[in-house]
Amino acid sequence: EFGIERMSIPIVREALVKAIVCCENEMNRPPVNVKINAGSQGKKFVIFFITFCIAVIVGVTLALLLRPQDSPSDNENKISTLLKYIGEDPEMLLSRCEGDCDTDAGCSLGLLCFQREEGGSVPGCGGDPISNGVDYCVRPEDLSPSVEPSDGPSVGPSSPPSSTEPSDSPSVRSSTEPSDSPSFRPSFPPSFSPTTGIKASLDTSIELVKDAYGGQVPPWKDAETNKEMRESGQFRAVQWCAENNVFELEGTLPLTLFSLASFFFGSGGDVNSNEEDSDVWTDSEGWLDIKKGHCTWFGITCDRGDMEISLESNKLKGTLAPEIFMIPHLTYINLESNTLSGTIPSSVGLANDLVYLHISNQGSISGTIPESLYNLQKLQKLYIYNNAMTGTLSNRIGEIDRLEVLSIGGNDFTGTLPATLGTLS
Repeated sequence: EFGIERMSIPIVREALVKAIVCCENEMNRPPVNVKINAGSQGKKFVIFFITFCIAVIVGVTLALLLRPQDSPSDNENKISTLLKYIGEDPEMLLSRCEGDCDTDAGCSLGLLCFQREEGGSVPGCGGDPISNGVDYCVRPEDLSPSVEPSDGPSVGPSSPPSSTEPSDSPSVRSSTEPSDSPSFRPSFPPSFSPTTGIKASLDTSIELVKDAYGGQVPPWKDAETNKEMRESGQFRAVQWCAENNVFELEGTLPLTLFSLASFFFGSGGDVNSNEEDSDVWTDSEGWLDIKKGHCTWFGITCDRGDMEISLESNKLKGTLAPEIFMIPHLTYINLESNTLSGTIPSSVGLANDLVYLHISNQGSISGTIPESLYNLQKLQKLYIYNNAMTGTLSNRIGEIDRLEVLSIGGNDFTGTLPATLGTLS
């Protein structure tokens, strides 16, 4: 009687009661004795009656099978989930039509935080919002064009980007200059529908990058239940990886893509920015477009398996994600003239292939030179000038045999220059 439509409990209960009463009435009737003449006319009548009943049953069955029906997904879209106010500062990830969320990071996998600037209804959800100041998690398909940003996202710069070479510093790019068409291109499967849950993706990401935290469990391990940790670049990277099945890819791609996404989100990158945004990267063209491959993202070049990252003067902010130095075959990093803060993570010592490191003109980079930096045997040029770094220059500087340029002025270093500098050729 109801087909695939969902009905309210009272209606279903009423229908069941009617059916039970009907059955009881039939059961209470006295039996009816039917005698059929066994003659030829009686046999013909029985055959005709049975044939008629079979025809009716077949006809009704075909009619039911061939009638147009809404698919389960269409039917689900017709049924609104009622709005539910969990709280102003919920600890757990919010489900569909639950609030109050502040950003997409507060919603479960695949959901977006719908910002209700002037109140109004919530797409795909039923019921009345508790107040105009409460935002709710919705599905991307519930958002109509009328509620998306009017100007649309922009991933291209308003003017051609400037040269990616540092203006005042020597460069080692001559020996590692990429070709016009990089030969290294990862192959991706044609479909990237999300199949991996947040919890499983968190566990996988922790195992991938725990070396960047000295073998310890990363601080964002409890991001699923800790609201503060859900704002971290790493957790947003976990969500992105889960939505795109990154951790199901082969080889070093999961580590590379997760590290780049952590760096992107942690330093102010936003793929949904537009030209009016002032607090995001100047240029993020192509970033997180997994189908095109990370070698096509702005500021990244790949050549014969080696990778270079050049994002100077691109309005990067926040702290430097430790994961960035775990990218395999990373040879070149130029982040000059941004507004990064914090310290140079000790994971820098994991970038065994690094030849060029430029993190100057940040202003707020503090702390000492990590002891692990002196393990970079291939490092040729190091620029960390015009920051707020302290401490002394270790005697181990002489262990970097290939070091050609050391630019550390404009900091608060103390002590004397180590004699081992004289051993460098």
